[in-house]
Amino acid sequence: MVGTASLDMDPWTVGHAIALTGFYASALLAVGGVLFRNIRLPHADCIPVGSG
Repeated sequence: MVGTASLDMDPWTVGHAIALTGFYASALLAVGGVLFRNIRLPHADCIPVGSG
């Protein structure tokens, strides 16, 4: 068949690849979220206390 890839992997290998992909994707999202939060929010020392 033209345009199809035959990888000849058993179901356990496919499941393992999908699980690892999900694990790494969630780790990247978590790290990205922490970095984004640290970049977007001011540092605690920059927030004036009692200025209200």
